[in-house]
Amino acid sequence: MAKHPRMILYLDKVQELLKAFRTFTIQQVPRAENAHADALASLGSALDTQFRRYIPVEHLDRPSIEEIELINTMQIDEDPSWQDLIIDYLTNGNLPTDKFEARKVQQKAARYSGPHLTCIKYPQTLEVFCIIHDGECGNHSGGRSRAHKALNIGYFWPTMRHDFAEYVKKCDSCQRYKPIPNLPAKAEALSSTKEADVERFIWRNILCQFGCPQSLVTDNGSQFIGKQIIAFFGKYKIKQHLSTPRYPQGKGQAEASNKVILDCLKKRLEGVEGN
Repeated sequence: MAKHPRMILYLDKVQELLKAFRTFTIQQVPRAENAHADALASLGSALDTQFRRYIPVEHLDRPSIEEIELINTMQIDEDPSWQDLIIDYLTNGNLPTDKFEARKVQQKAARYSGPHLTCIKYPQTLEVFCIIHDGECGNHSGGRSRAHKALNIGYFWPTMRHDFAEYVKKCDSCQRYKPIPNLPAKAEALSSTKEADVERFIWRNILCQFGCPQSLVTDNGSQFIGKQIIAFFGKYKIKQHLSTPRYPQGKGQAEASNKVILDCLKKRLEGVEGN
């Protein structure tokens, strides 16, 4: 039993905690056997040397019987994101005043009519980067495959492929252990194949990346035997080896011409027996 109002509150607290136990016993510990707790209770006047140097002190802001006031409201400030216009349109039907922007929002909103993927934004995207690329199941693969994996597990944001590619470029492990290219570019689409274009291609894709080669094998195209390209090879002391028509695999023009001739012969000689 408790008589003092404050002790009554402590008793109520104890009875509330005891409801979580099936059985319990209350045992009084003699003061002589509880010197540590007694020293804490009388910390200011404790003279026992065994507690003088390492007595733990815990500062309690409020008594355990004091009721805590719960705050049910929380203010969150968020920066504008790409989702705002789409959510506003799908929820309230609001559109931008500009007709072009309104049409763009309508076209984008058609893809977000169902709860198929979780649309996220920064900084949630950083957590997805770390989990998918650097996490326990991550294999430090390319940006495109990481973006597909994010889609498969249910995340989406408009620039995810570009963001993953940029994240991979900044990954120290990917850049440190990535295979170093040791072969020049095999092909590049050119609007024209003049000597200046060939010279620019060789300079950018071979010389700047791998240094000056000892020799290059080309066909007999005009872009490879002109004065400008020959002077370019001579400037960097590159030996040029021209392929012959006997090796059509190394002579692009001859191979293309042979293909056209064979196609014409097949059409004209269809049904004719013999060689």
